[in-house]
Amino acid sequence: MRGGMADFYYGSEDGGAADAARLPGSAPILGYASGTFIDTPAGARPVEAIVAGDRVETLDHGGMAVRWVHTETLDLRRARIEARPVLIQAGAFGPGRPARDLVVGPQHRILVGALGQIDGAFGGQAFATARALTRLPRIRPMFGRDAIRWVHIFLDRHEVVCANGLYAETLSLCPAGIAALRPFRRGRLVQAFAPGPVPIGPLARDSLGTEDVWAELAHRRSLGGLAKVA
Repeated sequence: MRGGMADFYYGSEDGGAADAARLPGSAPILGYASGTFIDTPAGARPVEAIVAGDRVETLDHGGMAVRWVHTETLDLRRARIEARPVLIQAGAFGPGRPARDLVVGPQHRILVGALGQIDGAFGGQAFATARALTRLPRIRPMFGRDAIRWVHIFLDRHEVVCANGLYAETLSLCPAGIAALRPFRRGRLVQAFAPGPVPIGPLARDSLGTEDVWAELAHRRSLGGLAKVA
């Protein structure tokens, strides 16, 4: 749905310390895999090393403070293909985009339409889910892992950050997603924004539906503007 909010995640609320949670076969998940480097005003840092109060570099508003960090470790052994992590190989969009392999959740949104990420497509800058982009070469569902640790960073608003050299989203929350958190996690989130409410705002860019993404990729391929689409 264009401009829609994704529901929140399923999995462990323990920061990855306990046994991995079992992943429902079709659970929508997003986030950055542990080991991803996020650009900050002081240079790129591993996402798992970022804590509340640290600043990350955003495309629209420069350095912004991280208000809350959520981690979850998910068991992938029974995951259906649509729920598997997506591997975006180095250079999938062109030189330095990304600079190194990037692993994100299938519903994690990637900036497209500009900045070296399918320039000129989609009528300008927009978000496409990683899963929708798996029809491009060098972007595919990832196998070979029994579990994965996701890290999500939440700012004062939904933003675009640079992850391993690729522009992608920070965490956005919907009311149902907040309600789905375990009580102590929800309490920490609420405390991070007290005395004000947890921000539920618009996405930083319009979010394209999967079929819209596929249609645009096929169109650009027919014009010779893309490499062969799988």
